[in-house]
Amino acid sequence: MTMGLPEILINFTTSGLSAIERSERGIVCLILDEATPAGAHAYIDEMTDASQIEATYYTAANEAYIKMAFEGRPVKVIVVRKQTSAPLSVVAEADDDTFTAAAHGYQNGVVGQFTAAVLPTGISALTDYWIISRTDNTFKVSATKGGAAVEFSTDGTSVVFTPKVLTMANCLAVAKPLKFNYLAAPYADNTDTGTIVSWITARRDTDYMTVKAVVSAASGPDHEGVIDFQTDGILTVDNNYANAATYTKRQFCPRIAGILAGLSLSRSSTYYVISEIEDAVASSDPDADIDAGKLILVYDGDNWKIGRGVNSLTTFTATYGEDNRKIKIVEGKDLIRDDIRGTFEASYIGKVINDYDNKINFIAAINVYFRGLERSSVLDRRFANRADISVELQRDYIELQGEDPNDYTDQEIREYNTGSKVLLAASIKLVDAMEDLTLNISM
Repeated sequence: MTMGLPEILINFTTSGLSAIERSERGIVCLILDEATPAGAHAYIDEMTDASQIEATYYTAANEAYIKMAFEGRPVKVIVVRKQTSAPLSVVAEADDDTFTAAAHGYQNGVVGQFTAAVLPTGISALTDYWIISRTDNTFKVSATKGGAAVEFSTDGTSVVFTPKVLTMANCLAVAKPLKFNYLAAPYADNTDTGTIVSWITARRDTDYMTVKAVVSAASGPDHEGVIDFQTDGILTVDNNYANAATYTKRQFCPRIAGILAGLSLSRSSTYYVISEIEDAVASSDPDADIDAGKLILVYDGDNWKIGRGVNSLTTFTATYGEDNRKIKIVEGKDLIRDDIRGTFEASYIGKVINDYDNKINFIAAINVYFRGLERSSVLDRRFANRADISVELQRDYIELQGEDPNDYTDQEIREYNTGSKVLLAASIKLVDAMEDLTLNISM
């Protein structure tokens, strides 16, 4: 063992300084009506590549929708299977209270009802039961969600189990805990679309989540989180998701969702070329449609492309301006909200003491993050994008404690103990892409 001269090692760590990490983006959630295989009731399927599609799980049409979404190169596609009515014959075995059907496909938690000429003793007709203890070929049922297995005393060979048909609200409840950026539901009718719009609005305005949806609405949704796609009769050829086919505007929503999810934040979707489109029903007044908050396709003589990357927002205020109708701008806002919130939840809440020094460390992390967004062309690098302690909010907090903030200097106000509250303010400027040109030429 070598000793050498005495050594003194002094290591420094910075308390409370965790870098703001970029969240994973580019995730599409599809809600698909599906009856194959019977029983994949509200089943959640996640894929990072079209090669992961299990053809036995989907109809040809739904396989095409998934591939369609992947055409835009999102990082992930999540499918929530909206199980349609698909009765399945099962064998009831009283010795172990199981029902048997080879490769039934049912998942735990599926709700359904039994019918038969003669039901096993202990099983009631037209009564809800929850599947539990499923294997590939068997399952048990419970009379209540999360309850114990129902015991029955006689066998049955002609028993039919029918899953309850899910509503769009059911599927959105399944999707709620999932992490995704854009949702599309190509089978949605006007009622389902209204349900999606209301759900997205509540998620963004009440829960402050950053999900968005691509729909074809019957009337203008007027919300930054809803992209209202309104080009119909889309004929596609030479594509990677199906044979030549014509799609309605709702059926084409997965393609649009995939494009928006897969786009770099350094560009907008305006004039994004969709090369497989051969024909579509062109807008009679593109400018009016865009002003009305509709995302449309236009033809330039060579290609069909997105006219202008706008969401459905059409109502603006002095504090909530027209920039918020741009999909790129909203995506930038959502990125910043997700990244800062995610890092604060993971690395700060409950883990870091709320003193002045740690607030400054957290602010430093935010400002480093802002500089990274400047380099990524999300924020304007010529603008002073910075966060700091909000003196105004600090003063308000002091007043709520029954003290006069005028008794404190500005620095004392900044350093005032605010309990568990971190009161900050930031000023940023998001950048848009080039879209409009004015060129005056003198001769």
